[in-house]
Amino acid sequence: MFKKILILIIILLALVAIALGIRIYFTQDNQPSLNGELNEERGGIFGFLNFGGSNETPSFGQGNTDANLNTSSQDRSVILPTLRQITTTPISGATFISTTTVRYVDRGTGHIYDADLLSFSTEKVSNTTIPQVYNALWLKNGNGVLYQQLDNNIIKTTYINLIDPTGTSTAVTKEVVTTFLPDNISHIDISPDQQSVALLSSSSVAVGDPANIGTADFTLTGKEWLLDWIDTQNIFVTSKASAQTPGYGYSYSLSGSVTKELNGIRGLTTNTNSSHTLFSETAGNRISLSSFNRGTGETTPLSPATFPEKCTFVTTGGDYAVCGVPKNIPNTQLPDTWYQGVYSSEDAIGLYNLETTEYTVLHTPELSLDIITPNTSSDNKYLLFVNKKDLTLWTLNLENTF
Repeated sequence: MFKKILILIIILLALVAIALGIRIYFTQDNQPSLNGELNEERGGIFGFLNFGGSNETPSFGQGNTDANLNTSSQDRSVILPTLRQITTTPISGATFISTTTVRYVDRGTGHIYDADLLSFSTEKVSNTTIPQVYNALWLKNGNGVLYQQLDNNIIKTTYINLIDPTGTSTAVTKEVVTTFLPDNISHIDISPDQQSVALLSSSSVAVGDPANIGTADFTLTGKEWLLDWIDTQNIFVTSKASAQTPGYGYSYSLSGSVTKELNGIRGLTTNTNSSHTLFSETAGNRISLSSFNRGTGETTPLSPATFPEKCTFVTTGGDYAVCGVPKNIPNTQLPDTWYQGVYSSEDAIGLYNLETTEYTVLHTPELSLDIITPNTSSDNKYLLFVNKKDLTLWTLNLENTF
């Protein structure tokens, strides 16, 4: 009798140990790895039944609910979602430093980070704290950046040059060399080769290297202007937009010539490159979108309508624009209400063929995105943009689009 009880106790203890082992095994961390590959250590029947597993899509930040996957490229070592959120906090500006690496500035601290679009890893590049940077513009393949802050209604601009650590240092963070620029620079634009800047202060425009900027290269009439480089020798100057006033657009050559391209267009907003100027026009409370061909001088309507600031140009076997395109545009005073934040758009992402005027929807996000400052990688495989609603950074995979 005693032997039977002892055997029963041993069996019960063994069952308890097995149960505890199973519980520990299936409650340990089983999140997807940071590089986007699902953790496959639990295979066989356990993997099939998904005990203790997770259906989360790996991401730089939280809140990404659009997890369409693209696995068409043979050289990809990871699964690439079509749309991915890179940051959960506001940024001041971002750029590509390679075809798959993005560099950005945290808006609150001014710290600089690199995000790898393949491994999904993020690395701090500079921990120099410059708080409340509302605008960051990149030069020299991400090794130079202009910070703008607002201090007691005075616009402060600082140029930061990032330098690799010297000596035997193994530190990841770069050394920082700062140059303070004059106060109240109201608008800045970076040249297409990322080597020069155009700075607007009052009515004067200065062009050159931000670390050693000279005096004004030309002077404008009035103060309400925006700058946009056409190419390395020409700058497009547009009057600030309002539905209440007609707008004007001029091409300024650094050699001194001036050409009027757009004249008396109410609510004029623009985006330009060496071959085209996209511009919107307000009629009543509605907007329309058109393309001005700089070579032929012809203007062509485009549909559906969007704001040119939501677009970036792509030249690859033709001239294209990739844009955030509002799904619905209300009958309100535009573009004023959009600039003021009264109206916030909800965008699809579309492609305009500027030669044929054909429009193609590339992606319709499941969540609400108001797209600004779009940019594409040099191989046109990724679109980078900011969500105006919360200033977070996002990327969209454009493989097989062009």
